[in-house]
Amino acid sequence: MKIGKNRIIALIMIVFGLLVIWQTGQIKATFAVSTKDTGPKLFPYFAAVCLVLCSIGKFIAAKEDEKYVWFFDKTGWIRVLTALLMFVAYVLALKYIGFLISTPLMLFGLVKLIAGKKPIRYPVTVIFCIAVTAVIYLVFNVLMHIMLPKGIIL
Repeated sequence: MKIGKNRIIALIMIVFGLLVIWQTGQIKATFAVSTKDTGPKLFPYFAAVCLVLCSIGKFIAAKEDEKYVWFFDKTGWIRVLTALLMFVAYVLALKYIGFLISTPLMLFGLVKLIAGKKPIRYPVTVIFCIAVTAVIYLVFNVLMHIMLPKGIIL
């Protein structure tokens, strides 16, 4: 059996999923609402088990007969580093200007970054960014009563 990039990534994801399962076992629930309360462990367990199962499937089904090509060239690495810097800036922006302003700006930047040299339609992208921000705000702030950052400046 040839071990190529698809199987290597699948193995990495299996190990990561098992690590998440192990770490989830370390979560201590401070209180339980009822004896039937699933607590904070259910979702991480579910997600990690799904990740492990899908990765096992990818490992088995991977076809490694194609020519091996490295993931990124210089431009790819620059885009990855740009995305990381954008996320750092987003975290800082959340603190200072809040969720409602920084999130659509971050989404717009990510769309531009992912599109690369492909042209994007600006009106559609702006509407998309505002709509995603609004849905996240409604779900977290209105439905679940989880306060999102308002920012220090605003």
